[in-house]
Amino acid sequence: MDANKIVSNINKDKQQNNPDQDPTHHMTNVDGEELKRHVKELLDLRHKQLHEQVKTMMNEHIARLETVKRGMLLEYEQSKQDGDLNDESLGILLKREKGDDV
Repeated sequence: MDANKIVSNINKDKQQNNPDQDPTHHMTNVDGEELKRHVKELLDLRHKQLHEQVKTMMNEHIARLETVKRGMLLEYEQSKQDGDLNDESLGILLKREKGDDV
């Protein structure tokens, strides 16, 4: 159930229970189980939204990392062609990056 339908259901409850009173007053007449159901639906919806946001952010982050990786590989290949870098010096750099003794 989407958020609009949940809000619509709550508004219908308000009109049926206390149409002329303070809109929050109907809460005293709401069955505890009904309130739990509304809250659970809202929490489930929010959980789904957050899950999608995290998934999107992770995909964007992975894409950025892939871009950086491609750039580093291109830079390495260019340095290798220019004679500035060889496989041995790359191995030393990788060992230093890992924290190994060189």
